[in-house]
Amino acid sequence: MMNRRARLIFLALLALAVLAVVVGRWSRTAVYAQAISGQGAAQITGPIQLDISITPPAGTPGDTLQMNVQVTNLSQGVYMPDIVLRLPQGLVPDSMAFPAGMSLNLQDSSLNWQPVLAAGSGQQFSLPLRVETADMAAPEKLVTAVIKYDDLALQADAALWVGIAPQIKTLLNPPQVAVGQPFQLQAETDGSGPISQTWYLGDGRRLDVNNPVVVYPAPGIYEIELKAANPLANVSQTSVISVVP
Repeated sequence: MMNRRARLIFLALLALAVLAVVVGRWSRTAVYAQAISGQGAAQITGPIQLDISITPPAGTPGDTLQMNVQVTNLSQGVYMPDIVLRLPQGLVPDSMAFPAGMSLNLQDSSLNWQPVLAAGSGQQFSLPLRVETADMAAPEKLVTAVIKYDDLALQADAALWVGIAPQIKTLLNPPQVAVGQPFQLQAETDGSGPISQTWYLGDGRRLDVNNPVVVYPAPGIYEIELKAANPLANVSQTSVISVVP
């Protein structure tokens, strides 16, 4: 009888211990783990925190961007997390000076890192990234960070813009219009889109609209200026229009 009771007590204590481990692990995952994506930056918080920043967050072929990575062990134990940094097409490391525990996977353009982190410690590194090509149709790119440890697998994305700076090929404005006559301001532009247009009409008006229709209420000679911009740069060009009675 006593042996049976002791065995039941032992099994009950064992079940409570297992439950405590499961609940503790679940609560750490549910409460403390979070992934935050942003423009040129990403952060994964939790017992192991991963911070990534890329400066500048926009580039064109030939440019070099700087990726800064920091991982911090906020727990009381030793960790060796699996960290994967996936680079988008057209963006490659400009240096092979990797930190200890990191390797480059050429097949999927990813950096694989297994840092050893003592309790309360951290590691960081900076890596130059060279922009080799740009996709005119889809300049928005992502550097994806994935971190795995315990039963966690978290992902965050640092958004980038890789394209071609805008160019104004020509302004297609009429040289002369009549007072009160509606006409359209137009321009031929080149570069990675979307390209925003800001028109200055020479009479104090400013229009943040692409190819607007305008009317001049008074005669005169007006200098029209167009500023075209995308995340890389902005350019401008002027033309003169005569408004007659």
